[in-house]
Amino acid sequence: MPTTQKITVSLPGQVVQIIDSLAKARQTSRSTLMAELLKARLKELEDEAMKEGYLAMAKENLAFAKAAAPLAKEVWPEWK
Repeated sequence: MPTTQKITVSLPGQVVQIIDSLAKARQTSRSTLMAELLKARLKELEDEAMKEGYLAMAKENLAFAKAAAPLAKEVWPEWK
């Protein structure tokens, strides 16, 4: 299987102009620029999802700790 695949994408002319300008400024192809931009955005989305997941886990862990603390005092009365 090839490492790259060709696809057809329709974009507004203004967007294509911006892409072409950026590609020229970076001395790269339109395809390479688009791949880099998409990879960067996908990484951002993955990072955001991971952050949300970690924050949700932190809230769950805090709730569990608050619920478990009184029980721990019953088992270990000297525990504070």
